[in-house]
This record gives sequence, C-alpha cells and structure tokens, in this order.
Amino acid sequence: RLFLADARKIVPDMRLEDLSFAEGYGGVRPQLIDKANRKLMLGEASIAARPGLVFNVTPSPGGTCCLGNAARDLEAIVERLGCGFDRQRLARELYGETG
Repeated sequence: RLFLADARKIVPDMRLEDLSFAEGYGGVRPQLIDKANRKLMLGEASIAARPGLVFNVTPSPGGTCCLGNAARDLEAIVERLGCGFDRQRLARELYGETG
C-alpha cells in the first residue's frame, strides 16, 4: 500500500488490484509494456513526458547506460534553464578525457 501511494504520483488511476508481487524478482523499476499485445518492451527508452520531465527506462542492470543518459539529460536541462556547465570537467570526470 505504501508503494501504491508513490506509484500514484506517476499513474494517478492505479489501484491496488493493478499490482502484484513477482516471486523471485527483487526491486522495482519502470518497464514499458505493449498493452495491445500484452508483452514487455525490452531495451532502453527515454520518454519526454512534457517539457522539463523525462522518464528514462533502462534494462537491468541500468548501470551500463546511466552515465550516458545523465550526460544527455544534462544537456536538455541546461538548454531548458538557459544556463551552462563545464563540459570539459564532465568529460574528465566521466570518461577520463583530458582535452
């Protein structure tokens, strides 16, 4: 029931009966589904829900793409806010680049 309250922040019409436990699986992560064909849509996706709001869906484990997603999202945030950031420092910190 506690999870339902948080889930309703994203899906307001969600009901308790819409949720079920998946035995043998741990954690909660977003996963796209094809409702018409009743299948999971595997792989990475980035959904611009509205200006200033992006949902990133990553396959498990998401660590292989999370830093790349963060760098991409940072560019969108900077553009939206009209500010700047130190791109060279980001490259050094994330990728070990010195140029």
